[in-house]
Amino acid sequence: MPEEPAPPIESRLVLLRGAWRVPVIALRLGLDSLSLFLLRTPVPAMLRRRLERPAGAAFHPPTVEERRQLGRLWRLCTLCLNYLFFSSRPCLRRCLYLFAWCRQKGIQANLVIGVAKQGQDLQGHSWIELAGEPLFEDIQGLKRYRPMITADTRGGLDFHSQPEMDHPIALTDC
Repeated sequence: MPEEPAPPIESRLVLLRGAWRVPVIALRLGLDSLSLFLLRTPVPAMLRRRLERPAGAAFHPPTVEERRQLGRLWRLCTLCLNYLFFSSRPCLRRCLYLFAWCRQKGIQANLVIGVAKQGQDLQGHSWIELAGEPLFEDIQGLKRYRPMITADTRGGLDFHSQPEMDHPIALTDC
């Protein structure tokens, strides 16, 4: 899949105007620290650390309003990662950020990291599930991915068996 060219600077600056300014700056700082943490920490260790911390609230299924907030945050993460970070593959950082947000709010959610073989290459993808349903993902498109790691906001961390492969998986490639 060819990478899309970076958007013009004018469209990136629109995110820093008006009512978007504070949420974008806060999100940018969170994504910056997450990106730096990913450079020196494997994803499983990062998830273990996150799950060792106490949750922010009692766990519950997401309410309608929390689903709306999650949708807005998902779109804002995607915009920030694409337009400010020039990322053509925002799924891992976006999902790690959303997973941490759900855990802080006490929302029952799963983070799934999977791989699919495409020719000789492995392609990684990550997504969030609420009540077993992928959030903003095409279910048919996800069927080609084999889950490798599943984390639950309530503290569960499951490592699925790895498929036969010639080289190890770099989870930072998601």
